[in-house]
Amino acid sequence: TGIPQIFNDEVVVPAFLNRGVSLEDARDYAVVGCVELSIPGRTYGLHDIAMFNLLKVMEIVLQENEHQPDVSWDGLICQIRDKIRHYIKLMVEGSNICDIGHRDWAPVPLLSSFIEDCVQHGKDITAGGARYNFSGVQGIGIANLSDSLYALKGMVFDQQRLSFDQLMAVLKANFQTPEGEKIRARLINRFD
Repeated sequence: TGIPQIFNDEVVVPAFLNRGVSLEDARDYAVVGCVELSIPGRTYGLHDIAMFNLLKVMEIVLQENEHQPDVSWDGLICQIRDKIRHYIKLMVEGSNICDIGHRDWAPVPLLSSFIEDCVQHGKDITAGGARYNFSGVQGIGIANLSDSLYALKGMVFDQQRLSFDQLMAVLKANFQTPEGEKIRARLINRFD
């Protein structure tokens, strides 16, 4: 998946400028791994320091609302947004702890000798020696979250083919209910 990849200078360069990267350096960006962006020889980045599962957030919110009266679409969306913010905060804290751990217990002096500014500043790349320090996270399940929200809104709130608690019961049973396969087919086919 993800092939071919298309990276757009009209978006990438301004994004780097927004993060304090010089125009000359921003124009010299490169792709690291799959989709992570970096400035070669001038950046320290723990790419993929965290994987943020957006669909899991929806699952948590749905479970928290099971058997609650008056579950609404707008209420669920607000709760999902709030929960995403909460978990992003925790993810940032965890990423910062990981950065500290690398600095304190896993310096890389040989690598640092190849990164601009590390030798000049007398600092390891893990201790802030590089010109730029960007750790990256992956937001995973974005398309699945969109599809699931669309299906939830359609089945439960717009068309009212089943109640919220009925949907939760089917999901908890992994569709192994008398109506489960019929509901799964409607969800897969966008309930037409």
